[in-house]
Order: sequence, then structure tokens, then C-alpha cells
Amino acid sequence: MTEEEITNDLKEKINLSKKYGLNFIHIHGIGEINTKIIKKWIVENKKLLDFFEKEIFEKKGIIIVELLL
Repeated sequence: MTEEEITNDLKEKINLSKKYGLNFIHIHGIGEINTKIIKKWIVENKKLLDFFEKEIFEKKGIIIVELLL
């Protein structure tokens, strides 16, 4: 996925989660490029979308992030 596709997908998931009263989402990425894009996205959009990361698991090109909304 491109950085723009990831950004649009995550914004939509965050907005839907907030709309339905969920207080967290999980993000999964496979591959070094996706891992880098996700980590960069978290840093750049943290204040804009009002979330913080609770857990980040990263190992051998796999990333799993729990965002608390």
C-alpha cells in the first residue's frame, strides 16, 4: 500500500471506531516498507487524530500497533 492509501484507511477506521464507541483499534503491517510507513504515520498523525499508541510489537518485518482513541 502507498502512504496515502494507509493514511486514508487508518483515518476511516479511527473515525468509524469513534462513531461506534470503540476506544481502540489494531493496526497490522507486513514487510519492512509497510512497517516504516506505519511508524512514520503514527508520529505524523498522533495530534491530528487524537490517539496514542498503547502497544507496539515489531519483529522481522511485522508490526502490530494498538491505538487508544
